[in-house]
Parts: sequence; C-alpha cells; structure tokens
Amino acid sequence: MSAEFSAFMAHYIEQNQAHFTALNDAVWEHPDTRFTETFSARSRLG
Repeated sequence: MSAEFSAFMAHYIEQNQAHFTALNDAVWEHPDTRFTETFSARSRLG
C-alpha cells in the first residue's frame, strides 16, 4: 500500500467518522439474527 493511498484513506475515515460511528451504533442497536442482516444491509445502503 502506498503512502499516498494510506494518507487518502486516513483523511477519508477522519472526514466521515461521524457517519461510520452512527452506522455502527445503529447496527449495534438492531441486531439481526440467523444471518439475515436485513437491517444492517439497508442501513449501509443509505
């Protein structure tokens, strides 16, 4: 992995941290059972 790509990814993650945290919290609060993962899939798509 190049240093340029690593820097880009670090910046992207930092800029979108609130979105990632909110998505993580939503998925954690709505566990899907038996490998269905419908809530988490819908949440990820927007």
